[in-house]
Parts: sequence; structure tokens; C-alpha cells
Amino acid sequence: MGSHGSSVALSPIILAETRQCLNKMKYKQMDPLRKKLDNALRSVEKSTQSDVYLNVLMTSSAETVWKFETSNEPPLYIYLSPWITTTVTTEAPSKIEAKEKSHVLFVTPYQGKLSLLSTIKQLPSFSTRDSRYQKSISYLSDLYNLSDHEILLGQSHPILDSLLAMLGSSSVRTIKNHIAKTTVIEEEEAIIIRDQDKIDGIVKSTEDFSISFPPYSNQTTLIFGRDKLQGKIAWGYELGKRLEYDSMVISDLTDINEGHIGFFMSVRNGKSTLAASAILQAAFQSIPVVVIDPKPDYVSNMIPLSKGLTVNPAFKQGTAPRFENVRQDKRGFDLWEPVEFIYQGQRNELQFQVVTFTKERKSLPRTLSYKAPLLALPLPEDEDFQEQCDEAATSLTQDLPTPEGKGFNTLISKAIQQFKHENREREFLLVDDLLSSLDSIEDELFTTKDIISLKKILSGYQTKTSSFFAKEPRQVSDISKLLNPGLGVVPITILDVSGLTAKGKGAAQQNFISQVCGQIYHYVQKNRGRRAVELLLVLDEAQGYLPDPTNQYNYVRKLIQEGPSLGIRVILISQSPQDIEMTARQQLKTLILSNVPEGTIQYVAKTFSLPSNWRDKLNKTKKGIPLIINEKTAETGGALCNAFTTPQMVGLLTPEDIKQAMDLDSNEKVF
Repeated sequence: MGSHGSSVALSPIILAETRQCLNKMKYKQMDPLRKKLDNALRSVEKSTQSDVYLNVLMTSSAETVWKFETSNEPPLYIYLSPWITTTVTTEAPSKIEAKEKSHVLFVTPYQGKLSLLSTIKQLPSFSTRDSRYQKSISYLSDLYNLSDHEILLGQSHPILDSLLAMLGSSSVRTIKNHIAKTTVIEEEEAIIIRDQDKIDGIVKSTEDFSISFPPYSNQTTLIFGRDKLQGKIAWGYELGKRLEYDSMVISDLTDINEGHIGFFMSVRNGKSTLAASAILQAAFQSIPVVVIDPKPDYVSNMIPLSKGLTVNPAFKQGTAPRFENVRQDKRGFDLWEPVEFIYQGQRNELQFQVVTFTKERKSLPRTLSYKAPLLALPLPEDEDFQEQCDEAATSLTQDLPTPEGKGFNTLISKAIQQFKHENREREFLLVDDLLSSLDSIEDELFTTKDIISLKKILSGYQTKTSSFFAKEPRQVSDISKLLNPGLGVVPITILDVSGLTAKGKGAAQQNFISQVCGQIYHYVQKNRGRRAVELLLVLDEAQGYLPDPTNQYNYVRKLIQEGPSLGIRVILISQSPQDIEMTARQQLKTLILSNVPEGTIQYVAKTFSLPSNWRDKLNKTKKGIPLIINEKTAETGGALCNAFTTPQMVGLLTPEDIKQAMDLDSNEKVF
């Protein structure tokens, strides 16, 4: 380390203990550091001398705190975590003594190589309630004006010198050469290591971006879901303006009156890509997300673009400009593994999961099986209980292959009412429940032969839909595993219903989606919290399963209508609003448009009070540049925007492609 400090001897025992701690940290991100320690062990294997004492204060699969001491130096604390935006948790500070002249080094891998993010010469008083230290790396970077992952060292420490030397990071320049970028530190008190590409173990980010997602937030100006963008979804920034907060077009997740969002764009105009960006923005603000995915496009979201485009390079051309146009960070996430992040001082874990009914996708990681009830039931104390039962019966009858001219809905309604009165605690109805209730019902309009015929139809329906509708109460899946799978776990759940669109299953698909939404409805009613938005529901290709106006008992419609009061924000996606039934359209308060037909233009003109120039703006829309109309932008004819994008794959990948991408090295270059 040159003349700035003397080194000390580190014996194989010390290094072996640190290696043992790392073995408990199972994450692949720690592999480079494990390899470096192996090399260091071999280099000192003949030595037994050690001037250093090691005390392992804390170790787990997610973080480690080491305390290195010598007989005549202040201790060196090293806090290790596998995530780039590592933070000092409430546990770690309690393990670190805040004594004068203590050194704390924060270490985390970055793009597969070891990066030493920050170390401070003297640690101020630690407080587990101090928000600065609950986001320590961001705080230190701001405090010392760090950029491009440069490394700031406080007053030299012999143990640190020895560790860095063994890890191959020996190039050092004094702070005097970089005083303009480190004005907070006095010249005589610190040295700086610049993370040049040639320095082993330290990576310089060559990306030119101005906005990023939180796990990569150290060096960016704007961060999705943080600072001024906290509580917001940012769709893009206005064409012809600089990327800054004031030029962004956003939806406010803290305003219950903002209503839902409608995407109306022609094919290949970026609907799913923009939705995938919103999904990540919500999830990194600890808002669970459920996506109804009929194509499916969003299963591939588990793969970052850098790996997905390596497997399927056909779409590589044109992808990079998408990010460059909006100055957005290209780095994505391996979502088949948990992604840790901090939001409002709390450590959370993003969990990506897929409910699927196709054999090929069931072989992927993070997949779940799921069975819904036949019907989510209304409450007997509701004033319109009988009316709701009538509507539920009509809805179910429309799904059944009943003989033409036979209106079995009144018979089914009676059976539903009878079952609910006899089973008041049950929130749902199964086919067997309906069959049992039909045995005890008499109706002068229906003969015994009619009832036998209906029971036969119901039994056949049960057999045909047994893969996604439960036969017994114990088979009904718990909706909480989609919405709240564990403490501190924020789920993104992709409901892949593409397997339910085969011949003869179309109506059943609509009913399945409705019943899952019914489970969501009952869950959020019982567990409503204080946040204005507690769930983001994405309805892609909504025209395929939103009911026609005659089907009144449908929980998709119910969630759209009552969603704002329940804390549910909906993104409804289709090619044209004419494909969406009227009551759902009326709840859309933000429209995102691109290359839409004439019918859509007429609908928008009737919905918003717009100046005449708005159609000129609409004519300028294209992929990546939609027109966004809401209450704020309507007076100027809407806002033409450079739309933000997602660093994850959308569509394009087969299950085999996904598996191949997962096997790629974590050092895969960003496209």
C-alpha cells in the first residue's frame, strides 16, 4: 500500500476463519471473494505468524461482521453483504462499538468482482434508530461526494492495508489528486483509491445513466421509488425536456383519488415493457404485485436483459437505445433468487413467483400450483344478498355447457343461498357443495330429470377444470401466499393463465380469474392497512376476461370498481378501450396511448376536456414515446413522453431459454 501505512502479518488461521464465515453466505455473489481468500491462504500457508486477532461478531447467510484487532491499533470492523447497496441493519450497529478512531469497511461484490464501497476514518455515534445508518452506503456516498464506485479510505489502518494487498488492490493515490471530488475530507486525513478498470478487484461503472432502481442506487441522480419519487410510479419524462423530477409524468400512489391507469396501445408499442417497469417500481416500494398474464409475457421478467439477450440475441438491436433515450440504468436482477432492498428503514426481500398450469413452465424455479374455489360467496347480511346470489348463478351458468333454453340460473341461485345460510363461515363454494345443495331443493319449474341433468353438467365441468378449481375445501389455495408470503417478503406474482385458453376452457379461464380476484377482495377487506395503495393489480389483455355487461357477478369488475377504497391500484392493458366494458373504463383516470384506432380517439375526447392540439400530439406517438393524459396533463393536450423501460426480459423467452439464461455467469456483460 505504499508509504501510507505499515502492514501486519495475517496467519492462515485468520484467513481460514474469514473463509468459513463466507461459506455460510450461500449467495453466488460471494464467490469472487471466496476465491480471493483461497489464493491468499495459499500465499501464506507456510507462515504461522500473526499480529492480528479476529472476532466474528455476527454471521448469517445474508451478512457478516468481523472485528480485526492488533495490540496497538484501533479495531477494524468489516461489514460484509452480498448486495451492491448493502446497508447496516439494526443488528449490525449493535455489534460494532462506536469508539473514536474506529474503522468500518463496507464490502460487497459488484458485477461479480469485489468492490470496497466505503470506509470512514471515524464512526459517529451509532443509533439503531438513526435513519442515516439504516441506509449507510447511500449516506456515506453523499457525505463524501463519492462517484463511479470510488473508494474512500480514512486514516490508514495496517490491517486494512494487509487485507487489500492480499486481495490485489494495491494501487493508491492520495486525496490531493482528487480534492475537487472529495472536498468534505481534509487533505491530511484521508487517501483515496480510484476504481480504474485495471485495478484488480475494483470495478468502474462505465454506464452513462441518470435514473436507476434502488438496489443500484449509489451513484445515480434519480432513483425509482426513492426521495422525491417515493410513493410514485414514474412513466417517463416529457419529450424535449431534460430528465429531472419536474419533467416527469407520474402517478401518485399516496393519492386515493388518482384512480386506475389504462394502457391502450397497438401491438408491439411497449405496453408490457412499460408495465414491467411499473411492477418493479411498486415492488421496490414494498407494494405486492399480482399480474394476470394470458400470453404470457411476464414470466420472462425473472431474467435480466443482459442474460436474456445473450440467449436470444434477435432483439438485441434497438434495446440499448431504449435505455439511452431515457438515460436509464441497464442492469437488471436475477429474480429467480431473492433480491434484498431497504425501504423506509426496513429490510425487505423481493420474491418473484409464477402460478402456471403448463407443464413446461412448471419446471422453472419460483413456480406455484394454485387452485381456486368455484365461487367466492357474498355475505348473508348484505342487503342485496339474494341479488348477488342471482348474479353469481347467472355468471356460473354462462360458463356451463347447459342445454339451450334451460335457464338453470334460478335453480343454482337457490342452491347457493341455501348453502351459505347453512355454512356461514365458508367464503367459497365448490362443485360438490352445489351438488349436495341441489339434492334438497325443490322447484316447480324444474323436474327431477332437469336436476339430474344439471348435476351431470356440473360433474363434467368439475372434471374438465380439476387442474385449477378445487374439488375439496383443503385444496383451495391460500391467497396470502400470493399477497403476503412472509414477514418482510414483497411478492411479484405472475398468474400465467395461458394454459386455460385451450378449446373449451375460455369461459372457465374467465371464472378462474374472477374467483382469484374474489379471494383477493375478501383478503384485502379483512387486512386493509393504512397505505393508500397496498396492492398493484396488472390486468394484461384485459379484454379477454373482463365480463360483458350482462355478467354482473364478476370480481375483476368488483376490484376495479371498489379498488381505490380497498388500497388496490389497477393497470388495465388492452389495444383499445372499446374492448373494455363501460363500468371498468369509467374508473380509468390516467390513459397511456400510442398508435390507437379512431374509436379510441373519440372515447378519449369524450372522457377528458382537451385542447385541439392533442390529436397532433397523438399522431407523434410511437414505440417508446406514448401520450399520457391525466388530470394534470389534460389541459395541455397530454404529455408526450420518453417512456421508462425495464431491465428485465418481457416475453420472447421459452422455458428452455429461461433455464439457459439462469446458467450464465453473473459477470455477463450488460448489452
